[in-house]
Amino acid sequence: GHGGPLLQEVDSNPYLGVNISNDLQWKTHISKITKKANSTLGFIKRNLKHAPQESKRIAYIALVHSTLECAAIVWDPYKQDDIKSLEKIQRHAARFIKNEYKSRHECFITDTLKELNLPVLQQRRAEKRLVMLYKIARGYGTGHKS
Repeated sequence: GHGGPLLQEVDSNPYLGVNISNDLQWKTHISKITKKANSTLGFIKRNLKHAPQESKRIAYIALVHSTLECAAIVWDPYKQDDIKSLEKIQRHAARFIKNEYKSRHECFITDTLKELNLPVLQQRRAEKRLVMLYKIARGYGTGHKS
């Protein structure tokens, strides 16, 4: 024989909840989590329409934000449209939490995210990556509790 079975090539493969595609781009994964996050946000919007602001915020962080951040160090996107599609969800959420859909003012979203203590996702991923690199450099994460 020829030394065992051949591996089948696939377009993308989920590994520990992260979709790794054969071109090592993150489009598949990002569109998958964007879809999931959007439908969860829709669910929250329908069910918590009249809930207090803080309840909406907690629901967003627990159910949507966590989806957007899961293993994000690994798939941290560098393409603008990928980055935008993730931030867009958080911007929609901010409007919903504040119950303010009219304001088109440039600073509105920036100020609202600050006020709700929701850092820009891209910034959060950068910070987490720095922490991870620091830990690797210091030899943490090899069986140590950190």
